[in-house]
Amino acid sequence: MRTSMNTRLHTVASRLAAVAIALTLASSLAMAQAKPEVTSAKLGPGVYEVVISDSSNTVYVASVGARDQNNGAVFVLDGTTLAVKSKIDVSAQVAYGLSINDKTQMLYTSNTRNGNVSAIDLKTGKIVATIGDPADPKAHTFKVLVDEPNNLVYVSIASKVGKIWVIDGKTNTLAHIIDSGVTTVGMAIDPATGKLYAANLGANEIVEVDPKTRLVTRRFPVGGERPTQMVIDAKTSRIFVTNQGTGDISVLDTRTGNLIRTVKTGTQALGIGFNATTNRLYVANRGTGTVTVVNAESYQVEADVPAGSLPNTVAVSSKTNSTYVTNKAKGGPRGGPPVDDPNGDTITLIRGK
Repeated sequence: MRTSMNTRLHTVASRLAAVAIALTLASSLAMAQAKPEVTSAKLGPGVYEVVISDSSNTVYVASVGARDQNNGAVFVLDGTTLAVKSKIDVSAQVAYGLSINDKTQMLYTSNTRNGNVSAIDLKTGKIVATIGDPADPKAHTFKVLVDEPNNLVYVSIASKVGKIWVIDGKTNTLAHIIDSGVTTVGMAIDPATGKLYAANLGANEIVEVDPKTRLVTRRFPVGGERPTQMVIDAKTSRIFVTNQGTGDISVLDTRTGNLIRTVKTGTQALGIGFNATTNRLYVANRGTGTVTVVNAESYQVEADVPAGSLPNTVAVSSKTNSTYVTNKAKGGPRGGPPVDDPNGDTITLIRGK
């Protein structure tokens, strides 16, 4: 009797151990499958913004060039391999921000040093227009954002009296100027409503702009400090905003302006991208040197991916499930020579969740 009982207990224990091993293996496999695949490539000095052409799987990266050298360029990369296919010379009007109209194959650059915007024909690689405000020749052009369905281009002016330029994509001329607030930086368009949203870094607020009337219709607090970049999930009417002052993202309801959630990511949360297919957010934390992957449904942080010295901007392709992150190099002392930073001035490609 005792021997039979011991045998049964041993059998149960063995089965439980087998189940535990199987669960451990399954958990390890799931973690391995969920772990993103990361590759990086070194580019030119002074890397800034990245943008994707989904129609050709091409990635464009702005490089302002080395100190005291007139070598600003836009790198043209293969979206799969990160191999450099060509470079566009923008040394005459150095590009910082980028946005692309895939339909017209026109690339727009915010040229912060020059206070204007360039329109570049991607078929020829030539600058076809330079657009600025004659009344504000030193405008701090920050974000450039293409409204592809309406062939318009919005440009945020990050000055004490913040503005948003509206450029007509047909003529590549400045059509309107919208008074937006204090230090207007990041912008996003809600494709469901056509409304434009912008972050006023100097006032810790979000503004809503009606593109038809070209007026600010609402203002609401962001729930963090120094809001910078944003993306919109049109299906759920949510705005996700990075706050570099508080190292987090704010989740806001576009219908009410209410704060839904705050998610901590890392020091100086700056760039942000949203993959609508996988429902994941990617946040570049400049101060932490990581990209935080956030589940946009549960708001849980799923990964912190090392991304070089100073991760800066993010672009996501839901079509290829690829995320691209620019990473600036560390600067040397002011007035001194630049430091050698092997982990800076790179583009990082993150595949998978």
